[in-house]
Amino acid sequence: MGFLDDFKEAVQSDDNGMTLPTHEQNPTQQTQHPAEDPASPFNITVKNDQPVEVKDPVSGDIVKFNILANGRAKLRNPGQCTGGDYKAAAVQIVLDTAISLLNNPSFLPDAHNVKALILLSSKMTGPVTEAMNTKGYDVAFKMFNVTIARDA
Repeated sequence: MGFLDDFKEAVQSDDNGMTLPTHEQNPTQQTQHPAEDPASPFNITVKNDQPVEVKDPVSGDIVKFNILANGRAKLRNPGQCTGGDYKAAAVQIVLDTAISLLNNPSFLPDAHNVKALILLSSKMTGPVTEAMNTKGYDVAFKMFNVTIARDA
């Protein structure tokens, strides 16, 4: 027997309760919450299927926007959810709030102003997060993009 074999045998037979993991045990395996558990945080991905049409208050033109958001959300009171609809409700809250902000002329005064369009995504994150908080969700966005849709 070599030194490592002796060491392994000594550690496995130690009385302190410390044993080396065998091939049946996986020490790197993490416990995951079930997907249906409303108390655990969940990923949220928001992407509109069809571009949102907004009327530009200055020119009257119709401008189309795409919304793409990604982050983590958690219900503050898991007892308020029924089934798995809390994830779909969170996505719908984000879309509804973003669409209402885009249709608000005081929020987006000119859809053709390049500076306003560049700042639009960062300007929108705060009100959307606040709307989620009022509906009982804690949310943190990793990414929140609002861009003009390109016609194909």
